[in-house]
Amino acid sequence: MEDAAAWAGVGASVVMSAGALIVSIRSLRESRRAADASERQAAAAEEALTPPPPSVRWQIMPGPGRDSYVLRNVGDAAAVGVEFDTSRTPSLFELDHEQSIFEPGQALTFWAASMAGDDTMSELWLKWGDRPEWTAVPMP
Repeated sequence: MEDAAAWAGVGASVVMSAGALIVSIRSLRESRRAADASERQAAAAEEALTPPPPSVRWQIMPGPGRDSYVLRNVGDAAAVGVEFDTSRTPSLFELDHEQSIFEPGQALTFWAASMAGDDTMSELWLKWGDRPEWTAVPMP
């Protein structure tokens, strides 16, 4: 009888161990799914928090003539109400600026030359409707 009780105990232990193994395997699978879902949520949240690039971007390239430059809106939106801060430019600066709206791809040619004793112009300062603070656009 003792042998039968011992074998019954062993059998019950094996059944309990097998059940525990099945539960552990299912828990492991579920925790992996939860971890994957958590990673996807974190990636989506990070993407949502990343600010989009500015829709108006500026680029200055050398122009066709001596001391000439071309300012171009290389963004994907129009810049409205564009103003230039000519107080930060060298003494020989000419900007024929009648337009205040720059569509994407639109350009404006200007001339800038430093006189003896002046620093070389390294940037042009401008602002527009979406960006009311003065913004420096680097010169080439």
